[in-house]
Amino acid sequence: LWHAWGSHQVHALARAGQLLEREDWIEAAERTAATFFDRLLATDFINEMAPVPNRRGQIAYGAQVITAGYWALYQATGDEQYARSAGLAASWLLGNNMAGVSMYDPDSGRVFDGIDGPTPFRINRNSGAESTIEGLYMLLLVAGDPLAGPYLLYRPVETPPALVVEVEDGAKVAGDAVYGQREWTGEARFSNSHYYGLKAGDTVSVTLPIVSDGNYLVYASHLRRAVPQQERLAEAIRAPDAVVIDGALDEWAAAQALPVNSSEQIVRGAAAWPGAEQASFTLTWMWDDVNLYVAAQVLDPQHVQKDTGPSVSRGDALWLYFDTRGGRQRIDVKVTLAQTPEGPQVWSWLAQQFLPGAQLAWKQSEDGYIYEAALPLDSLNFLAPEEDKRIHFETGMGFTGGFIDWTGLDPDTAGNLAPLTLVTALSTTAIAGDAPEQAADDVAFAVSLDGGEVVTVMQAVSPDRDYLWLDAVFSEPVFLSQGPHTLLISYAGRQPDREAVVDAFLIVPAVACKHLENDEGQLLVLCHDMQTATTTWEE
Repeated sequence: LWHAWGSHQVHALARAGQLLEREDWIEAAERTAATFFDRLLATDFINEMAPVPNRRGQIAYGAQVITAGYWALYQATGDEQYARSAGLAASWLLGNNMAGVSMYDPDSGRVFDGIDGPTPFRINRNSGAESTIEGLYMLLLVAGDPLAGPYLLYRPVETPPALVVEVEDGAKVAGDAVYGQREWTGEARFSNSHYYGLKAGDTVSVTLPIVSDGNYLVYASHLRRAVPQQERLAEAIRAPDAVVIDGALDEWAAAQALPVNSSEQIVRGAAAWPGAEQASFTLTWMWDDVNLYVAAQVLDPQHVQKDTGPSVSRGDALWLYFDTRGGRQRIDVKVTLAQTPEGPQVWSWLAQQFLPGAQLAWKQSEDGYIYEAALPLDSLNFLAPEEDKRIHFETGMGFTGGFIDWTGLDPDTAGNLAPLTLVTALSTTAIAGDAPEQAADDVAFAVSLDGGEVVTVMQAVSPDRDYLWLDAVFSEPVFLSQGPHTLLISYAGRQPDREAVVDAFLIVPAVACKHLENDEGQLLVLCHDMQTATTTWEE
């Protein structure tokens, strides 16, 4: 996903690579220039890819970052082609844009604020400080350079066709696909703010109006799917007759082990997590008519806790959150288990006192340490013990720079708490574990072009969450003649109750060639191969 405003990555890497003699940074900048910037030169500038390319809303800053990126690569490598490319990128300012209008007024030095469509009537002729500064910066970089300067004067005479086809504009052929509306996801946009949601039996037909014969690449903008959000299953088994709070877990053999040891369970600070061997724990629960019992075996090579009472948050502690009413409406108990300089302590954060009647033992182990605690039910809002009683909880621990817990969600939000059921014997599901298995074709949609081969696009390919993405439908370019063509899109997932969300299709030439001409009638043909990222430049 890319947005033009302020995207100085190539510029920054090339310049920093030159100054600090980091060839790998310069090479990274060159790869982006070859695979993306050259593509924009050979097709048309855009405002963003999010993930479908959006031409509307182009501004001088967007053209300037590309110009500056090429120019920095020229300075870093000495490759004269980068200077020529910088000049051509800056020609956006003088008419090489979708509106065909010069955005720079040489009489006043003003630069217009933006382009919102392929017509002079969609030019924003206001002139803010940013637009003028960025436009003049482009000109200062390239106008006086003998290699770059001449390319400021080229204008497009033929632009390669690209087509965005909205799925929601298609016709329902079978079933009853859901016509959905959604805009910004937080990181991407649904094209035209609409989509179709396909379930079992649904088929939609869309028309591709191809304007010229050629080989094309066909991409689908769609929602990659995560495992369905399922509540993590936790059960507290009824305790044996006598539980001794001593840090030895002999009585806990029948309890369900709940591992908190994966990157998906990190709430914050994933980059700082040292790994499961140094910051994780395994949690177990039991109960009887008097107490709720909790034990945690922590992997942590060094226990650090220098404080007591409400200050233990600055060191190692185990955090427990409860909604004892069971409705996940509010957190009504929040405690920490900590081994302090004054011994084991159970601090109640909502009551701002030590939890009445609580017992805690702490014991060093080979790879870390063990917490074992008895929390009186009377101190948990007089929790009534009974089989199949369900409350909600969260348990987590901090590590340097982060926090990890059972659900991987913010523990201070009651709606994120997980269910904990009081049982006399573990269920078969709890014994087997609760991690749902996922196959890539659990959610999928099938595409056929003009009644040809059916291709399946997998959606259940995300390890963590749903997100919009642009995937190639066909592995190779397809030849499309001028005129209408038909795409049929159907649900093809193994799970009939899931929904395949399809947003739009992007159809682009496999090799895009843009023809430009300067004031003297000289022709420049710029071709970019979308698959190999090779660019040819013929004058």
